[in-house]
Amino acid sequence: MRNILKICLFFCMTNIIGHNASAQDNSVAKDSVLLESLTQGMEAFFTDPYNYKQRFIEAEVVVDRLIKEKPESVYFKTKKVDITNYHTYFLRRELKDEDYLNKMYDNISLRQHIGDSCGLSISYRKLGVFWRTKKKYKEALSFVKKAQIQSLHCGDSLQMLLNDLAEIKIIRFTNKQFDFDSAYAHFISRATLLNQSRGIAASHQNYAGYLIRNKRHSEGKIHLDIAERVSEKDNDLIRLKAIYASSGNYYRKIKEYDKSIALYKKSIAINQKIKDSFSLSSTFLGISNSYSAKKEYEQSLEYYIKYKRIQARLKEIENSKLISGIASELNYKRQKSIDSIAFIQKATAIKMNAEQKSQRKFWIVVCSLLVLLLVSIIGYFKYKLRSKKTETKNSLLKQEVSLKSNEVTNLLVETVEHIQTKEVLSKNLKRLSTQEEGVSLKGILTDLKVENLADSKRLFIKENISKLQSDFIHKLKIKHPNLTKTDIEVATFIRLGLSRKQIASLRNTTVHASKSSRYRLNKKLHIEDGQDTVKYLKSI
Repeated sequence: MRNILKICLFFCMTNIIGHNASAQDNSVAKDSVLLESLTQGMEAFFTDPYNYKQRFIEAEVVVDRLIKEKPESVYFKTKKVDITNYHTYFLRRELKDEDYLNKMYDNISLRQHIGDSCGLSISYRKLGVFWRTKKKYKEALSFVKKAQIQSLHCGDSLQMLLNDLAEIKIIRFTNKQFDFDSAYAHFISRATLLNQSRGIAASHQNYAGYLIRNKRHSEGKIHLDIAERVSEKDNDLIRLKAIYASSGNYYRKIKEYDKSIALYKKSIAINQKIKDSFSLSSTFLGISNSYSAKKEYEQSLEYYIKYKRIQARLKEIENSKLISGIASELNYKRQKSIDSIAFIQKATAIKMNAEQKSQRKFWIVVCSLLVLLLVSIIGYFKYKLRSKKTETKNSLLKQEVSLKSNEVTNLLVETVEHIQTKEVLSKNLKRLSTQEEGVSLKGILTDLKVENLADSKRLFIKENISKLQSDFIHKLKIKHPNLTKTDIEVATFIRLGLSRKQIASLRNTTVHASKSSRYRLNKKLHIEDGQDTVKYLKSI
């Protein structure tokens, strides 16, 4: 009975273990298929990088799961390093330096474990480029030398060429006496013999950059054109965006601004397509300068604002990553002696993360206060500007009202005095008519009454004309301050298109006097014979 129980137990355990093994195998098979579908077409990465970003993130999760299930599999580890290599592209362009370095060092560690010399060459070169951009030329050269050694081990001619180009770019900053022309000519020759389009484009692009920096623009443009043709054929968008920007700089320097703007726009379009916004900074500045040179200041300002926004974002990121620079240097030292400083590096990373969070909170508070202060200052100055404008406007209105009031008063006083004089004359004549009977005197009185009525009408007309033409009279006085009241009155009547006879009647003078007044007015207005006085006055 006991033996039967043992046999039953054995069969049950065997079935359970078999079932678990089968389930594990099924899970690995499914993940393997998923991994292949996610990484399919990776060679087209450079044509549209951000189209692959999410796929690489998902693929990394899947491959980590597979490595956990099959830790002895070299294939899955190779997939892992290929995926992380592409993933670091996005971390670099998003300025996540600490994450980038951590990924790169993990990548190198895994490549060393699986003995991937060609992959190590790529990783070391990328670290060399990273430290060169940080102006850490000693560290940069150290990593490029390691890349050269690995490329010799794997025998990849293209990798050898790209490593040598990376070394020359570092030497440009450290040894000005180096014969760069011969070196680049040699690289171009090697790339041509290899018939590797990527190597050809890189060699010509790097040489063009050197020539343009040394003000040999025409020679540089020749190599830029070659790099552009090769990159367009390969649809290498990452390289093309840099080439278009460099060509735009060239045409801007030789003052062909339309070509310059067209090339800058091509570069901007690619940057926007691959979502590489931080690379747009110098391109926005270049296109802004081109529009400014064309005196198209509105477009220039539009791109300059975009440039300043990116610069502000970059500065903010740099400020928030002051401590990350220290962490990056520590990561570099960790690579040189990883076993001895593993514990210190881990403790430092925890400390740096805490300080970074504290620093980020600090900058958020500071930025918020600065924004609040800026808004307050802008509001205050706007209020002051509106107050000043209102005050100036009121002052001008008061002056205008005062001026018009004085003009009307003077004209009324003059006209009233004239009427009063005639009334006195009328009274005197009336007394005379009572003493001596005569028809002629009564006729004179009648004429004077008619004249008084005409004077009243003239006064009414003058007053209304002054009101209607007040703006013209004000401008005329400003333009010709030497004019008398008579000149201004005559000018107003002429502007209205009145004849000499009509003007004489309104002013109660003779036609000859009206003609003389117009002649004097023309002289004061500096109007030559044959010029249209009415046209000139209407233009005021």
